[in-house]
Parts: sequence; C-alpha cells; structure tokens
Amino acid sequence: MPGTANPNIAIIESVGAHGGMNYYDIGLCEGLLKNGVDIILYTCDKKFSFHKSSFIIKPFFRNIYGKRFKFFRFILYIIGLNRVLWDSRIRNISLVHFHFFDAFILEYINIWFAKFYGFKIVVTVHDVENLASGMNYQFAYKIYNKCDKIIVHNEVSRKELVNYLNMKTQNIRKIPHGNYIRFVNTKIQKNISRRKISLSEKDITILFFGQIKKAKGLDLLLRSLSIVKEDFPTVKLLIAGKVWKDDFNQYQKTIKTLGIKENVIQHIKYIPDKCVKYYFSSADLVVLPYRKIYQSGVLLMAMSYKKPVLVSDIDGMTEIIQNNVNGFLFRNGDSNHLAKRIIEILSNPQKSQIVSQTGYETVEKFYDWKTIGYKTSSVYKEII
Repeated sequence: MPGTANPNIAIIESVGAHGGMNYYDIGLCEGLLKNGVDIILYTCDKKFSFHKSSFIIKPFFRNIYGKRFKFFRFILYIIGLNRVLWDSRIRNISLVHFHFFDAFILEYINIWFAKFYGFKIVVTVHDVENLASGMNYQFAYKIYNKCDKIIVHNEVSRKELVNYLNMKTQNIRKIPHGNYIRFVNTKIQKNISRRKISLSEKDITILFFGQIKKAKGLDLLLRSLSIVKEDFPTVKLLIAGKVWKDDFNQYQKTIKTLGIKENVIQHIKYIPDKCVKYYFSSADLVVLPYRKIYQSGVLLMAMSYKKPVLVSDIDGMTEIIQNNVNGFLFRNGDSNHLAKRIIEILSNPQKSQIVSQTGYETVEKFYDWKTIGYKTSSVYKEII
C-alpha cells in the first residue's frame, strides 16, 4: 500500500551547476517542498548562483570535474558518494533519488552502495540513448532492475526501457521535465541582449543553443541556412554551446563549402548561467533540428522565454509541440523542408508571436514544477 506521510528524501544529482542541471534541481526540489516533502539536495561543489529557497544543498561531490586524471576524479566521486549516503543515513532518510544520464560502471556503483546502505531507490533516467550497445545494455539491465521505481520524462523513453531491458511497466512512471519560467527574464529588451553578446541589432537571428553533438543535427541547419539566405541575405545563425564527443571541424568545412561564413556566428564555448538570458532574448527563432532526443531542456527554456521554436518531428518533440499551434515542426533529417519552414516562419512574424505565446502558456500550464513535485512525491509514497 502506498504511504501517506510526507517523506524525507535525498536528491542525489552530481552534475548540478557544472552542467546546467541547477535549473532542474531547484525546480524539482521547490516543487517537492510545495507538496510537503522534506528534501536535501546532494550535488557538486559549483555554487548555485540563484538559489534562494529553503531546502538544504550539500556540495559533497568535490573536485570531480576538471583536468585531473579520470581515476583521481573517480576516487573523489566515490568518497563524495559515501559522504552523501552516510549523511543521509544519519538524517534517517530512507529513500534516495538519483538522476542518471548514462548506465555504466559509475551508475552501477551508485546503486550498489545505496543498496548496501539499505536505501529504497528511485532513479530519473534522463537519457536512454546508449541502451542498445552491448556493455551499456548489461549495466543498464543490472542498474534499473535493482531500482524500486524509475522515472522517465516522456513516452519514447518509457518504451525503450520496456523494449530493450524488458522492464515491468508498473515500475516506470512518466513525469515530464519542468519549465524554466521561474528562472528566466522575458522582459529584457532584445537590443540590450544583442549588445551584451556583440550581435547586430538589425539582423534576423536564429539560435542553435546547447551541447553540440552529432544527434543534434547542426549539419542539417547549416545546409538549410544556405537556402534561407536566398530570401533573407543578412540572416544570422548563432551557434552557442560546447562540443561534446563531436568534431566541430566538420561543421567549419560545411560552412566554408556552402559559402555561409558571413551568416554564421560561432560562440563555441560553455555559456554561463548569467549569460544564457542574452542568447535567448536575442533570438528571433530557436531551432532544434535533432535527429534523436529523449527530452530537451533547451526546448522548454526557449518556450519559457516566449520564443518561437522549430523542431524535428521526432517522438521526443511531438509529445510537447503541436505543429503551428505552440511551435513548428519539420520533417526529421530533411534540410530542404527545414529551410522551407524557416522561411515561412520568418516571413510571418505575427503568426510566430501568437504561436510563441501559446508555447509559453503550454509550459506554464502543463510543465509546472508544483505539479511535477506532486507526481514525484506520489512515486515516493508508493514505496515507503
């Protein structure tokens, strides 16, 4: 029988402000607090610059990022993990909630130690991309089948866990990623934002934001840009983010071959929290040409900024976007159709404004952190 008392929970999420998970962490923790759940967040040692809530943050994962040897950082992670679990045990916490982006050795160690300490375990699986590969499959099977409950953000992730790992559907709960409305400033003027990041105040600007990796389809967007510039010669594509397991030189070659160097602005670096607002506020359109994705914080952030979004028609996107209603869709992998859609959107700014407002209302209503906190607390009460 599900419990009824308000549970005392440890959220264990080691990425934190190092990789942009601080927005998610604070949203979830505040949503849980609003539903009467006592929580403590254990994360890395990079400070949450905008944290002003009443829950406790313990930065026990210290020096696990940086240029030190991986083995040394691995040892520091294990030390941090044991500090977390020991501290949780002292606080009489009975359930720990992990957040995983992979399913390999480190994640397995997390589960093993949590079981050793006697905790009930909930895991939010943020990315199931690597399940089909051999070693990842073996570890994923061992990891997720040892958990008391699994949380995923959308239906495509739930299906892949069931299909690849033969997991019982009753052990998986679908709870969406929350919005960023609590964190964004939609009143900042576009011209001010553009001056802050050295952009022209006059040019139409398309934004590609976030980690740059093959699955995100930047090459599609570059090829479409060569078509778009025939109708909008001064259009600019702003690429903002770090490269992750990809070779940016191939994109540089594409830019040169297509003759679009003057139309592409490259901010190939980590974008700190204090600057993110300038990028989204500067954009006339945010494009996510992803070939495969399981959930996108960039999409929800763009909608929270009241920006029109154009995304590929893959399952992870169409669960959120209704074409021409709260966003725009193009055929996955089709650069010509992507170009056509961009031209249509840029040619009708009035419609874009209506669609972007509806997008904002969508994330405000259906991706509210209080509701997500209620659904998450219900998962806890099922097992304690």
